[in-house]
Parts: sequence; C-alpha cells; structure tokens
Amino acid sequence: MLIAAIIGGGLLLIFFLLNRGSGGGGLVGPTWQLAAITGQAPAFQGVIPAEDQGRYTITFGDDGTFAARADCNSMAGTYEQKGQDGLTIVPGPSTLVACPDGSYGSLFAHALSKVTTWAIDSG
Repeated sequence: MLIAAIIGGGLLLIFFLLNRGSGGGGLVGPTWQLAAITGQAPAFQGVIPAEDQGRYTITFGDDGTFAARADCNSMAGTYEQKGQDGLTIVPGPSTLVACPDGSYGSLFAHALSKVTTWAIDSG
C-alpha cells in the first residue's frame, strides 16, 4: 500500500492511495485519501477513522490544478511543485456547507494552504 506524506511547517498530513491501480508512483493522477493529521497551529493530532477517510481526498492534475473533498465541501485550486520535494497548494473556490460536528473538513482545508513539502513512503 502506498503512503504519501505531505508536510508543511509543523503540519503532517498522511494520505493513502485510493486508486491502487493507478500507475506512475507520483503525486499527479491518483486520488489520495486522508489518513491522519498532526499539526501545531491549530494544535491537533489524530488518525482519521477508516470509514471517514474517503470524505477527505485530493487529486492533483498534470495542469497544476487540484480538486479536493473536505467532508461535505468541495474545493479546487492550484499547486506548484518545486524541485524534488517542494509543494505549494493555493486553495481557490470552495463550497461552504456547514459540516456535522466531528468533521475534519475545516482543519483539512486550512492544512492544505500550509503545505511546503511532500514525500512518498512505502512505495
């Protein structure tokens, strides 16, 4: 199973490869599913329950755009890869549905804008 870690100043987002049949081994193409978040601001550490992981996804296109699902909201925007491991994500339009209590949607959306580097582990 592939695991991708996206890291930003004091923040760690761990994603699992959702479409296991996708080739390439890179960031672009497959749908990544959130598995865990560790952050300093806002302070949070937790594993996303397996049954909820599909509610927090991101797909990077080869045209520099991304599409994400943050629980009950959809997001889009742009990203730029720099060097071997640099990554900047710029969130754009998003729906603003009030998600139920216990949602990680706001935390996930906030975290995306803080990403600075990425790496693929176990694959």
